[in-house]
Amino acid sequence: GAPGTYVPGPASGSPNFAAQTPGVERGELTPVISAENALPAGVWQRLDAAGAEQLLRSAHLPPASTALNDLFTRIMAAPVANPQLNAVRVSALLRSGRFGQAAKLRAATSSSPPATGGAVDTAVLDLATGASDAGCRKIKAAVATPAKLPRQTRGEAVALAGYCAIVAGNPQAGELAAELARDAGYNRPFVLGLLQAIATGGAIRTPMPNRVSLIEALLVQQLKQPDPALIDGLLKRADAGFLQLIASSAGVAPALRLKATERAAAAHIVSPAVLADVYRDAAQAASGTPTPANERARQFVTAEQSRAQFARTRALRALLDSARRDGLYMVAAMAAAPMVRTMRPAQ
Repeated sequence: GAPGTYVPGPASGSPNFAAQTPGVERGELTPVISAENALPAGVWQRLDAAGAEQLLRSAHLPPASTALNDLFTRIMAAPVANPQLNAVRVSALLRSGRFGQAAKLRAATSSSPPATGGAVDTAVLDLATGASDAGCRKIKAAVATPAKLPRQTRGEAVALAGYCAIVAGNPQAGELAAELARDAGYNRPFVLGLLQAIATGGAIRTPMPNRVSLIEALLVQQLKQPDPALIDGLLKRADAGFLQLIASSAGVAPALRLKATERAAAAHIVSPAVLADVYRDAAQAASGTPTPANERARQFVTAEQSRAQFARTRALRALLDSARRDGLYMVAAMAAAPMVRTMRPAQ
């Protein structure tokens, strides 16, 4: 056949160029990445409250990995317009010890009531963040209308009402609350035992469960002088909410707070800076039988106050050796990092 012939198009500056060139479509595209969180946009899309609750219930919170822990923080900060889904996320943040993030999310969420037991969760968040008056008002309102509460949360609301009475200066009300919560089907004997022990001033006669959480932490703070064996048992069973609350409570027994903060820092629940602050407080309040945790606090403060580099190095070495033996090396090193940065290399 005949060879093909090349026919040039109109020059870009010619009058026919614009007429023969298709128009460019302009519009806003769905963002691929959320600028605020550096996550794929719409990470919560097509997930309802029931599905999210099922996924989060089986998750280990907070994640044990530093990278996964950071990812979890950013995922939970991603905006969602669904109030029921946000209520599930607030509950998960509460369980993972992220009280501040949970409070921020709740404040940004619609006031629509959540589907299940949200009134009690909201009150617990207030109690956990130090807003005791607001939390106890919500608990009082919830207990006054038990029919509006899901059956599984009625007993917990009564137990929390007992806690509120104790905080208000009426410890004897704890025993009555324990009886009423038991009648409501509340199946957490250790919580009831704590209420009775606070009311009577006696020993806790109920065995510890496999896991203790935020409500146990609220009540443990009201014990006058918790037994060291009780402290160790609680910390071995503590979830993130328990550890965070004890670590952030200046009024709790110093030995309990120190051990809780070390565990919380190792589990990415509190920052190394918080651990450093608690070491300083514990070193000032140290008394009684020395413990490895008290000794770490003492060595931390000794290193911080030492002007001689040799003395600081020796104290840091003792701190890190002790931390390594108890599986706390990394978090202790991060707490001590600011003072290490100020040290001069040996000449």
